[in-house]
Amino acid sequence: MGTRLALNIRNSHARHNYPLADERLLRRMKRMDTKRPLIAVTMGDPAGIGPEIIVGTWSETLVHDWCRPLVVGHPEILRRAVALWQTGVKVEEIGSPEEANPSPDVIPCIPCGSSDV
Repeated sequence: MGTRLALNIRNSHARHNYPLADERLLRRMKRMDTKRPLIAVTMGDPAGIGPEIIVGTWSETLVHDWCRPLVVGHPEILRRAVALWQTGVKVEEIGSPEEANPSPDVIPCIPCGSSDV
């Protein structure tokens, strides 16, 4: 039994490039679509690496399998990070978390901060 578990973990890691993934759990989470937690990610310092980290990892499907992420920060700063990464992801400004409809192609963003950028 221990060998089978080790093989399953090894195969899962090789397929998805993340450890300890369980396909059954991921399928269950996808079926629970609206029950996935809504997670707000703060952009951090606009002059820091936060915007680039968010944009660079946004298209990772694992993120969207486990939760419904949204960003709190300045949308224009995120758009600059999208242009830097050349991902083609769309930054969508929203007014409340309930409006968030995240996908690997759309970053919902609740604007905050100064409009001077």
